[in-house]
Amino acid sequence: MAAPSEEIEIEETQEEIVPEIRPCKPARSNISDIKNKNKRKKLCIELKRKKRTEKIKEKKDRKKEAKRLGDDAPPKKQPHTIESLREKDETMVDDEDDELEQEEATDTFASYFSKSYVPKVLVTCSDNPHTVRSCVFIL
Repeated sequence: MAAPSEEIEIEETQEEIVPEIRPCKPARSNISDIKNKNKRKKLCIELKRKKRTEKIKEKKDRKKEAKRLGDDAPPKKQPHTIESLREKDETMVDDEDDELEQEEATDTFASYFSKSYVPKVLVTCSDNPHTVRSCVFIL
C-alpha cells in the first residue's frame, strides 16, 4: 500500500508546479504605436489629466505638510532656470567686486544711471503726420 500513496503525492505536486497560461494583451509602451487617431488622442488626454491630478495632489500634500510642520518644514524647491543651472566660471564678475564699483563710479554716464538729474529729451515728428495717433502720444 505504500507504493500507491507515493504516486498520488507525486501527481499532486506536479499539478501545483504547472502554471496556468492565460492570453494577455501586450502593454502599450508608447502612445504613438496606436494607429487610430481618435483613440490615440483620447489616451493622450487621459494621461495628461492623470499627470495633472497627481501633480495637484502632490502640491496639496506638500502644503499640508508645510503647514503641519510650521518652521520645521522643508524649504521650497528652487525652480530650474538658466541662471540657477549656470556653472560658475572664472571670467564671471561678482556683484561686490571693488574694481567693478570703481569703474562704474568713474564712468561718464554714471550720473545718468544713478538718476541724479532728469535727462533732456526732444521728441519730434514730421510736419504732416499721416496718423493722429503719432502726435497724440507725444502730448
